[in-house]
Amino acid sequence: MVTSPQFEFMARKVAEGKLGRVAGARVFYGHNGHKWLWAPEFFMDGGGSLYDLGVYNITTLTGILGPAERVCGMSSILHPNLTLTNHEGEKFNVKVEADENAMLLIDHGRGMFSQIMTGFSLFDSAKPHDATEENKTTIEIFGDNGVMNLVGYDWGPAGVDLATEEDPQMKRYCTDAQGFVWQQGASYVAKRLLTGERSLITAEHALHCLEIMIACRESSRTGKYVDIKTAFDWPIIT
Repeated sequence: MVTSPQFEFMARKVAEGKLGRVAGARVFYGHNGHKWLWAPEFFMDGGGSLYDLGVYNITTLTGILGPAERVCGMSSILHPNLTLTNHEGEKFNVKVEADENAMLLIDHGRGMFSQIMTGFSLFDSAKPHDATEENKTTIEIFGDNGVMNLVGYDWGPAGVDLATEEDPQMKRYCTDAQGFVWQQGASYVAKRLLTGERSLITAEHALHCLEIMIACRESSRTGKYVDIKTAFDWPIIT
């Protein structure tokens, strides 16, 4: 998620102060998963919408706004038992053990917060994983001098909309994906291992995102904020 030109554009605008003092961000990535996710592993213990979907947004937001200092979260199961149909038309019952519905609040420090809504029980008029709706924004970042929205998904970006106090008319930028596809992560890292180039994808960032997701579930169970202990080299875009 940190290798797209849209990610770089957004990270640079924040770093340059184009939005002024950033207050927070809100993100949505979800769908009505039980209508088309045929594998029971998505719903079993160890699965869930946060690990499957929310991880993209956690990576993007911490990459742009910085590491999390603490989090709070809520998660729920809306359909305890589901009947799924596989590609062959066979039906089988699944006991839902992981979150179908999750809400995560991240404290990035410096008075800056972000909120992620994700789930498998959220109606979406688009086809599953259809990122071609050019006017659909999934990430919004707010500052006291401007607002910036990602058009499409962070794994399938279509552009970035930006409006500032100096130029309040919302305009679209960075519409060229420049060859970026979300499946390229492994080849991207392999190339940098071979060439010695600095990688924007790091194990430390991945570990940080994993700790955030684990902490979200812990917060949901306990009703308390959970401090985050890991960090990573930030800013990513320099």
